Amino acid sequence: MAEYYVHIEDDVITRQGYVREISDFINASGSSWSVLELSLVGAIGKVFRNDDLPKLVNLLTSFFEEQPVDYIFMYFKSITVQTKQYVRVPTVFKHIGAKCTLVNQT
Repeated sequence: MAEYYVHIEDDVITRQGYVREISDFINASGSSWSVLELSLVGAIGKVFRNDDLPKLVNLLTSFFEEQPVDYIFMYFKSITVQTKQYVRVPTVFKHIGAKCTLVNQT
């Protein structure tokens, strides 16, 4: 089984070499994280540890009707007591969708 789950929205395009860049970002981020962010906006790209997936799935299935996944991912980071934000800059994804669940974003 894989060590990580990479969440990528279906309305993005990727940069060439994005898999290597994500792998390098994971390796450079150390071990004290529960969520790595591959974009500054919403749920466009996130990395989760495979061991954390049962907790994440429980949260998603409990609140998917009340909250967008973007917010549930933020709650997950808070619940797992991750205080530092790990964001891959520049992003390896470009959002091409027409809608965004976050206010004032496209």
